[in-house]
Amino acid sequence: PSTNEIEKRNWQNLIETVFPELPNTAPLFQGLWRYYSLAENWQLFPEVPSCLETWETRGHHIVIASNFDERLIAICQQLEPLHRIEHIFCSSQLGFSKPDVRFYREIERRLGCRLKSPLMIGDDLEKDVHAAIRAGWQARHLDRNRADLNAVLQGEV
Repeated sequence: PSTNEIEKRNWQNLIETVFPELPNTAPLFQGLWRYYSLAENWQLFPEVPSCLETWETRGHHIVIASNFDERLIAICQQLEPLHRIEHIFCSSQLGFSKPDVRFYREIERRLGCRLKSPLMIGDDLEKDVHAAIRAGWQARHLDRNRADLNAVLQGEV
């Protein structure tokens, strides 16, 4: 299961694990939580805008689906061109995290008939590719050491 509370607790636990020498990690956690909630602290890969434009002009419905927490929605709404994407799903709002097949099923349920032939593109082979295939989706692995997003979308990799 995934909820906003669970995801926040997971991040708190991560900070405690990474910085065991700190007697109180709460201030560090709060600072990092705030920092990574601001869109200006995120950067898109350079090819993302052109890829989105190409796929939108071809009539594809773009959806973001991530294990990131609820902050993702506000971040995407402030980043050009992600702000145009109508559907942004995070595991905490879906109730399940990837690689749980229910993550994908919940997206299907929420989008209904708008999701005709879903394609998951992700950088995690198990959570994004294998799990999506188990859910009956198409999937492409984005390995930035081997290819850029355009090559993956074009089926060149």
